[in-house]
Amino acid sequence: MDKLPQISAEKFTYETWGSDFWNMLGLGYAESMEEDNLVRAIKEYGIGYCSPSRLKIRPKDDEYVAVMCERDGEKFWFHMFRDDIGKMLGE
Repeated sequence: MDKLPQISAEKFTYETWGSDFWNMLGLGYAESMEEDNLVRAIKEYGIGYCSPSRLKIRPKDDEYVAVMCERDGEKFWFHMFRDDIGKMLGE
């Protein structure tokens, strides 16, 4: 997916928070720290994003973005720097 749609903050719950998002994306930890690998995985599994300041669970400032992904039928989300995926957000 080249551009992620904005989705409701209500979909970003504690139960779906992916504290080990790199494993959930099928990446090793070191691989997930390389921006190109992470962006490639989000293009494949990303289903939407939300401004993290709107979240009730684990809010952050708008320097970040909350990204929702789905892999193997499991939905999960995590924060990443907005600058890293700005093009996918239409910025």
